[in-house]
Amino acid sequence: MYRRWVHSRSYNVSEVKLCQLGKTNDFGRTSIEYLYDFSWDCEWYWGGGYVGNRNLHHHFNGLKEGNINLYDAFTQYYSETKLTSDEIWRLCDLMKQFYAHKASAGCFHSGGHYTSKGRNDLEINKDLEDTLNNHIKNVIIPEVRALLKGVDDREWRDL
Repeated sequence: MYRRWVHSRSYNVSEVKLCQLGKTNDFGRTSIEYLYDFSWDCEWYWGGGYVGNRNLHHHFNGLKEGNINLYDAFTQYYSETKLTSDEIWRLCDLMKQFYAHKASAGCFHSGGHYTSKGRNDLEINKDLEDTLNNHIKNVIIPEVRALLKGVDDREWRDL
């Protein structure tokens, strides 16, 4: 399974996890992976979607490989989870929204990230950037947190 590795952060799992996402048989051993909580980073964007444990970290959307939806990628990658099928669908939908809004906010913050040459003032729009970041903060993050509240207290189920 292809995953985008996150090396830029050092996490203390016990302080920032939202919930246990699932069990995986990576590298010949079973391990539990967590979804980490969201964070306001660099004073202009929301970080989130980080998955892993003490030994590895990757992005939630890194579960998806090729022409497959995120739900199917989730259920193929994890052998067990505490989430129901409907909760997995909802989480995947919310995370897709999160990544789309985050990318759009980034474009309104600094353009397309390739060059500033030829960029006009209309491409950078602080109001739209703020609107998208506020939507992430006030809608998406609370929905993800509410969805995952209490999941760790449930029993594991096979996928």
